[in-house]
Amino acid sequence: MAKIEIIDNERTLEEVQGFSGYVFEQSKLNPTIASKNNVFLTSLLVGASLVSTNEVSAIESFKFENSNKNEITTTFEYNETINQGLVKYINNINVISKRKISKNSLLKSILSFKSLTESWDGYGAVPLEIESATNSIQLLDLIGENIFCTVSDFHPNPNGTITFEWENSENEMVSLEIGNNSFSYFVEMASTNVMFFNNKLINAKEAKKLSEFIQAI
Repeated sequence: MAKIEIIDNERTLEEVQGFSGYVFEQSKLNPTIASKNNVFLTSLLVGASLVSTNEVSAIESFKFENSNKNEITTTFEYNETINQGLVKYINNINVISKRKISKNSLLKSILSFKSLTESWDGYGAVPLEIESATNSIQLLDLIGENIFCTVSDFHPNPNGTITFEWENSENEMVSLEIGNNSFSYFVEMASTNVMFFNNKLINAKEAKKLSEFIQAI
């Protein structure tokens, strides 16, 4: 048996349950897992302190003992490691906390760039091309709004393409340009040299690779 204790948890179980619903749905965890497991995980991930003497698997069955409003003590049997479902669960919580814009707002902005007048910058710039706008929406769908909508900035380019940028507090960045037939991007991370990826076709394989860089920001 392994004992896990959460100290100074400022949320009641009812408050935690309200937050966990959407993330649990998105994570597609096995429906046989008790919902209280996910309440525990959400409470842990949104601000509690964890003390444990063993590596544990929160997917295993365990019992809740609610001692009071500010402290939850849980004892349960542990397994070798946390499975893929739990990893995806945690990733969804992290992504939701970083989201900066809704999908609808992003789509409206993309379509508005298509309606720009000729020479909208005063130097001969053309409006966003229809194909570039369509490719942007397709790539958004392939990557998923939870990841794509963490975008820090986006803007039309004078040549009819569109740029999206993701940047963190360490000035690490993914900069993406989408055109009529392909997309290109560069990745600037503190631990590596700048990486360039040019003229990539819009498909699930390339979208997955790009999404992994975005999530690393």
